[in-house]
Amino acid sequence: MELVILGVFLLFGSGACQIKNVPECNDAVIEACGEQFVAFAHGPRVAETLSELEESCKRELKGLACARNYAERCLVVGFFRGAAFTALTTLKEEMDRKCDSSHPNHKRYLENAHCLNKAGERIHKCVELFKEELYTVALKAATSKRIPYGCCAYNGLFRCKQESLEQACGDPKTIQLVHETAEHVLGDLVKVFCGRYESGSSDCKSLGKLPALAANETAPRSFILLLKAFVTTLP
Repeated sequence: MELVILGVFLLFGSGACQIKNVPECNDAVIEACGEQFVAFAHGPRVAETLSELEESCKRELKGLACARNYAERCLVVGFFRGAAFTALTTLKEEMDRKCDSSHPNHKRYLENAHCLNKAGERIHKCVELFKEELYTVALKAATSKRIPYGCCAYNGLFRCKQESLEQACGDPKTIQLVHETAEHVLGDLVKVFCGRYESGSSDCKSLGKLPALAANETAPRSFILLLKAFVTTLP
């Protein structure tokens, strides 16, 4: 269910062209926050047992706090900064629900984690494909078309994840949980940024296929650096 957090990085990255050019805001600082709160980005498995979840929550909440501190220090005041904080706040709320043993979503997550992991290999491949697609957009798309292409890629990622869950697990409760989480964290913000650009839509198809990456053009392993490459020259 945490795969929707990738959309938060899309929003957070939207302000990268408005990051203060000072040493405490360089790539190494934000990269040090880690990516533990981006499920399936670093492997095909999420926490499944209570003890695993407790340890995972510590890492995720620490990384999220680091990202928020970075945003407070480094993002220039404006629309994108506000969007980033909105996304980070709703993400924190979602994490608290999952990590708080007294909240219904804590039990709900543990009941569905096994299904998520049954689809883990496929979802991890969806994430890797998304990285490559987003880097292709960063290098090959016209600046004015990066947001539309990026939105189509993100929506394609969400669809890929949904199909992976349907094929590898098929539990409607897990699929519903993922959908609800996505709507809570990103629903309105994705609509604001992406509008009609949804994967498979006529608007996405009309954008055309971008040239493939060259052999020496490899997407960064870090999502944060990847997304900075995506937005660095956005208008």
